[in-house]
Parts: sequence; C-alpha cells; structure tokens
Amino acid sequence: MMKKVKGQLNNQNVYEKYLIIIIFAALFLRIIIASATKGVPQDIACFKSWASAAASNGLFNFYTIDMFKDYPPVFIYILYIIGKLQALLSLSYDHWFFTLMIKTPAIIADLVTAYLIYRLCKKHLQPRTSLILAATYAFNPAVFFNSSTYGQVDSILALLIVTALYLISEHRISLAAIPYSVAVLLKPQGIIFLPVLFFVLVSDFISKKSIKNFLLSFVYAAASYIIIVLPFKSNNGPLWLLKLINSTTGQYDYASVNAFNLFALTGGNWKKDSEPWIILNHQTWGMIFIVLITAYVMFLFFKSKHTALPYVASLILIAGVFVLAHRMHERYMFPALALAPLAYMHLKNRRFLYLYGGFNFTIFLNIWSYYYI
Repeated sequence: MMKKVKGQLNNQNVYEKYLIIIIFAALFLRIIIASATKGVPQDIACFKSWASAAASNGLFNFYTIDMFKDYPPVFIYILYIIGKLQALLSLSYDHWFFTLMIKTPAIIADLVTAYLIYRLCKKHLQPRTSLILAATYAFNPAVFFNSSTYGQVDSILALLIVTALYLISEHRISLAAIPYSVAVLLKPQGIIFLPVLFFVLVSDFISKKSIKNFLLSFVYAAASYIIIVLPFKSNNGPLWLLKLINSTTGQYDYASVNAFNLFALTGGNWKKDSEPWIILNHQTWGMIFIVLITAYVMFLFFKSKHTALPYVASLILIAGVFVLAHRMHERYMFPALALAPLAYMHLKNRRFLYLYGGFNFTIFLNIWSYYYI
C-alpha cells in the first residue's frame, strides 16, 4: 500500500515538473512574440499614455486628467506601476521594452490560469489529462495572440472568473464576490458573469435557510469597491464610475463591433444598434436575448445541484451573450477558453472538448482577422 501511494506521489511530482517546463516554455514564447510585435496601435497607445499619465500626475488623480480614458480603476493600478518603471528606466514612448511591460500583466495571467487549470483538473482527472489541458491553454494560439501580439487584457478577466469559480467550488461562496467585483472593476463585461454568483447564493439560501453568504458577499463586494474605487478623485461627482462605464459602453453603440456573431452575420457589423432588425432593433433584440440566456441559466440552477453547474453556466453566459447580444467586440468570448476545459473536468463529457476546440478556432480567427485585416 505504501509503495503504491509513494508511486502515485512520484508520478504527480513528474507531471508537476512537466508543468513547470510548460509554463516557462510558454513564457519564453510570449516574451519573444510580445517583443517583436507592437500590438493594436490604438489600444497600446491608450495603455502607454494612461501609464505615463498615472505615474506623472499621481495614481488617484488619473480620472481628473483631461484625456480620453474608458477603463475602470483596476487596470489603472497596474498601469501606474508600469508607468513608474518606465520613468525609472527612462524608456521612450516607442521603446520595445515599454511595450513588453504593457503586455506583461496579461502574459502573467495566461500562465497563472494555465497553472490553475492543472491544479483544478487534477482533483477530478488523471494528472496526465490535467497536464494536457493546461498545456493546450498555455500554448493556445488564441490565448497567446491576444496577450502577446494584440496586447489586450482579457486573460486577466478570465483569471478572475476562474478564481471566483474555484472559490465557489470550495464552498467559499461569499469570498467569490471579491474576484467578481474586481472583474467588473477591470472590464465592464465582467457583469456578464454576475448572475452565476447570484444564483449560487440563492441556491445556498434555499438549501441552508440562511442569508449569511448573501450578507457576507455584499460586505466583500462593498469592501472591494471602497478599497479600489474611493481613493480616486473625479470631476464627475460621486457617480463618476457609473458614468464612465455607461460612457464606455455607449461609445460603441453598434450591433456588432467586429464580433463574429449573429448580428455581424446578418449585416450588423458597425451598424448602429438602434437600426431596425426583424421588426424591433438590434439593441432591443440583444436585451431580449440576454434576458432569455439568463433565464435559461436560472432554470439550470433550480433544476440541478451538480458541482459543474457554475462552470457550465458561466460558459453558457459568455458564449450566449457573445453570439446573440449587441455591442460585442471581437475578444469578448475569450474567457470561454478557460471555462470549457473546466466544464469538461467536472462532467467528463467530450462535447465540452469539442466546444473547446471550436472556440479555439473561432476566437483566434476573430481576433486575428481584426488585427491583420
């Protein structure tokens, strides 16, 4: 018996050594690509100017500066550190290392997510299968293209959602409110995933007849907001963040913004979402689809108590909203790349692997086409 246990431990140690090799190889690949590419000009230009502005004017004065800015505060904290490093190293605006630093947070998030996929999958699958799933994420062209070539930060959002789902799976439901809150304060599309937390809390209340987790979740979410947002000054009053998010979503009031989805397929790419589409308009249909998708997820939560449900529901929400809703950008389905293997982890259903493969292809093609075409 002892020999068998020892053999299993040695086997796990071997796979964990392989995991370290995979992560460092994936890091090396990303550094090479990120150093050789400039990223999407308008996004990288914004990130660089925000980093420099936050560093030179003071972090908490950032939203008082007279310049274009449409990101909530979480990423500004990260850019502030990068801006300080740029000043310390006396790097010019166009220096390749400054560009690499801008891309580094997303690169790190890629690798941490790959590690989490391995750690989570190992609880339900063989170490070899877990390693393969982690490796497919670490070397996924859609993943490293988005962070290392494109220069966007969707992988940070994916990491936060995976972290929240991990906490839910460990029955630390109220703590999951923290990464969910940070996700929304990183990118407004983090709101797409909030129904999962709400339905988990409702299910918990029904089973335990206690509002403890509801109250704690509210406290953790409020504390996250206070710590992250309140230190910032603004010229737009106490509701400045809501105005910022509304402005951010409002400036892209199109049926589709380069997203390969239903509206783009029917000629709605860069068409105002107020324009008519099948009796109503794109925006109204988009809201109807969002309500229907959320209602379906609610139905699943009240029909089943399976531990896979938060992962599957998150996957349904992000894929469904991307495909059917308005104002979707080419990258918005990115978190599905982390969620699909984790859904497979619980259900052992190969259809999730087929979905994973399909999402890899379509998301890469969507991001690549925007970057090069």
